[in-house]
Amino acid sequence: STTTAGSFVYQVRDDYNCLTDVFNVTVTPTTSISIKFFIEGYYNSTSYAMRPVKVNQGIGQNNTEVDSITVELRDSATLNLITSSTTNLLTNGTANVQFNSVINGLYYLVIKHRNMIETWSANPILISANTPLYDFSTEITKAYGSNMTEVENGVWAIYSGDVNQDSNADNQDYS
Repeated sequence: STTTAGSFVYQVRDDYNCLTDVFNVTVTPTTSISIKFFIEGYYNSTSYAMRPVKVNQGIGQNNTEVDSITVELRDSATLNLITSSTTNLLTNGTANVQFNSVINGLYYLVIKHRNMIETWSANPILISANTPLYDFSTEITKAYGSNMTEVENGVWAIYSGDVNQDSNADNQDYS
């Protein structure tokens, strides 16, 4: 969704209709995108959700939050970074990300996390005021190069374990 930009002046009057204060408020336009994905190592096939990693590590108190993620929008032709934002990923795999500008057009959706392989949408997606939920978890082909793993029948997750963020989960991440 998007918010209309503009500047507004609010006047506050008391009971006797005397002007007491004037506020100038500027509304910054935003774009909101909803995504859904699971991180392989955090997924619990018993609960069909991810573990509340922040709580488990003693750095959070909300049992519905997994961890912070960064979401980027990349130009569909040049692959240049257009904008990025950080938000919380919830245990049900959903995240709502807010970008501080109105963004319309075709973009690759890129997801980054401190312990997973950076993952791009398989194709550019249309970003607008009515962008539907982009759900990586329903099909392996939702990620570029089908770069996910099946954590249970029909549920796909992004590979975890890339601790050093070199785009590979390998022995160098072990330590």
